[in-house]
Amino acid sequence: MKDNPDAKLPSSPITFVHRSDGSGTTFIFTNHLQAACPNWKAGAGKSVEWPIGTGGKGNEGVTAAVQQTAGAIGYTEYSYAKENGLKMATIQNKAGEFITPSPEAASKALEGQTIPADFALEVPNPEGKNAYPIVGLTWLLLYGKYDDPAKADALKNFIKWAYSDGAKFATESGYLPIPADVSSKALAALDTIQVAAK
Repeated sequence: MKDNPDAKLPSSPITFVHRSDGSGTTFIFTNHLQAACPNWKAGAGKSVEWPIGTGGKGNEGVTAAVQQTAGAIGYTEYSYAKENGLKMATIQNKAGEFITPSPEAASKALEGQTIPADFALEVPNPEGKNAYPIVGLTWLLLYGKYDDPAKADALKNFIKWAYSDGAKFATESGYLPIPADVSSKALAALDTIQVAAK
């Protein structure tokens, strides 16, 4: 209450809704909880033993349970929450700032991060003053060599488009814009894809 001293909160109970199925969304959420909350004991993973709450299958199940249950709170990916008109929480980050979720605030969590060779970047509790604290990436898994040059070129051209002209469509859909240092490293890795000799 010290951060919201004038808030008038209802006395009704809060129902926590979590994913009942394993998911990357659960991993990102629990990875943050483990890093930011010293009392969190359930660990981090695609599926954990929740200490309380009720489960919903998929983003749609969590959304439905939150919408249909008075006093419910849950987690889902930003784009799904935006698409379904869910109210979203402004959350205090590691720097002590309260950040409203947005693709731009999520992107701030990735700025200045060292990208590992396998691109498996995790930032469970970002340092940035303007960074939204719960952020995760989705990766493309590609072969190192393709037999068909036309397919290899089409794939490379699509990914190059996604990092340039296509980036605006990601942001419009509620996904974070990839920082230039991340996209430049990904594009360099794309150039290492080979086509098998005939």
